[in-house]
Amino acid sequence: MSASLKICYDNASVDGSATIQAIAHPPTGTDIVLDDDVLAGSVLTGTVRCSTQPYPATLTPGTTYGVTLRGVNTLGQVGPSSNAVTFLSPNLPAVITGVTVQAVTP
Repeated sequence: MSASLKICYDNASVDGSATIQAIAHPPTGTDIVLDDDVLAGSVLTGTVRCSTQPYPATLTPGTTYGVTLRGVNTLGQVGPSSNAVTFLSPNLPAVITGVTVQAVTP
C-alpha cells in the first residue's frame, strides 16, 4: 500500500474558481505546489469536497508544513490563500519498486 494525501474543503467556500491549488509552506525555503488542480477528480460528499493523490515525495519527512488552498480563475488570476492547516510530514518507510524474483538452481 502506498501513502496518499487527502485534501478536503467546504464546497460552499468555492466561488467562481476554475481550479484550486494546494500549497505547502515549509518553515524555511520555497513553497511547494502539492496540486495545481484539486477540483479535478475530487469527490463531493454532502458539503465537503475531497481530493486524494499520491503522497508528494517533495515533502521532507518530520517537517511541519502549513498547507493552504487558493482559487485560480479562468484568467489565471490567483486569489488569496485560505487559512493554513498545520501538517507534520510523517517519516515514511522506503518504497521498493520493480522487484523481480529469479529461481536459483544448484
